[in-house]
Amino acid sequence: MGCTPDGPGPFFFFGTQEPDSTSQKQESAFVEFNLPVLDNFFMAVAARHERFTGDLDATVYKVSGKYELTDNLSFRGSYGTNYQAPGAGVNPGEVNVGVNSYTIAGGDWRGATTVTATGIEPETATVWGTGAIWQSQGFDASHDFQLIIDYFDIETEDELGLLASANTIADSVFSIAPSGSGSVPTDRTALADCSHPLINRITFNGGACEQGVTTANDFSSITTEYGNGPGQHTAGFDVQANYSFPAFAGDIRLGLTLTKVETFEFSETVLDGYQLDPGDERLGTLNFATVAQSAPEWRANLNVNYGFGDHNLRFVLGYIDGVKDERYYNDDGSINEASLVPSGVQPGTSSPFEASYYGVDPGAWVAGDLHWVWDHEWASFTASIVNITDEEPPASRQEFGYDPRIGNPLGRTFEVGIRKSF
Repeated sequence: MGCTPDGPGPFFFFGTQEPDSTSQKQESAFVEFNLPVLDNFFMAVAARHERFTGDLDATVYKVSGKYELTDNLSFRGSYGTNYQAPGAGVNPGEVNVGVNSYTIAGGDWRGATTVTATGIEPETATVWGTGAIWQSQGFDASHDFQLIIDYFDIETEDELGLLASANTIADSVFSIAPSGSGSVPTDRTALADCSHPLINRITFNGGACEQGVTTANDFSSITTEYGNGPGQHTAGFDVQANYSFPAFAGDIRLGLTLTKVETFEFSETVLDGYQLDPGDERLGTLNFATVAQSAPEWRANLNVNYGFGDHNLRFVLGYIDGVKDERYYNDDGSINEASLVPSGVQPGTSSPFEASYYGVDPGAWVAGDLHWVWDHEWASFTASIVNITDEEPPASRQEFGYDPRIGNPLGRTFEVGIRKSF
């Protein structure tokens, strides 16, 4: 392979890195005021200033309040800012060398260098919310009812992370289809756009980029950047409801918790003045290969609890909305069936494969659990049946074949326990 500066050497796959150490100093000042404005109106104000190693600092604050309109109805709200400083392991100007599998180069493993930006700053966030609380008796004087409805709005900026993957940069630069090809191929023959704003992040074999000649077969490494990137905005509703009443020899409590996300969007991503991503709404999608996790629109838990004497029985039914795999959808919301057809032919035949819809739109996760607790005077005994109906997790085109943030792959499980305090 050669050992020239522009070509892979003996450490092509296993990059070398000398030992290093990091440290960080943090100083802070904090102030808080509790303000009982009226008998039924309470406010709290707080502020904090932080200073970190590397001339980093942040000032954040929060204002919150609660107003009791009647004995049953209250309103609450808050507004504040927050931050997240770079960790001690984040060193401005640090260079890390590794490897990456490049799709545009037929999956070849080639060099990938990540440089930490010198002007890195803390992440910031603006958070506000408002809600109402209702507390009263239920259908009878011995019944208790509580309902809480909250609206939340969280917006982050300058999030710390990789501004662009090495594959994203490669796909952006090698974006010209060769003569005779109707689309940009991934077999190393795609031509480079030598005037692209990200061209200086490409290390070529044997010299500079030549328009119309240089292809995806001619680069050895790509340099990307870790620093302050785009932000996220999420907003939605939280609902909590509880109803309890005596029954037989004990008490029953019915409970519901529900979250409805209204929006989950990313702002634009820019590197070297080039817009890599204009930003988009990602609610209800898998968010594969991004800093975000799966973003279901609905989540809910329904629980029924019955306590009698030293015993307690609890049934929980969980629901998580399904997410679509955005990699296989067109801009108009239709499925890109061509991307679901594996290459090659079926074993032992000359017939091509048909489209596989595995994990593209897997549906929701619904599972019920049953728990029993016996608080005996000698010890506490517990027993549980998790995933009573033995549900399989929704399919997903990831390493495990499912999304571990949504479903549980264990199926029906039985658990027993004992706790003794001395």
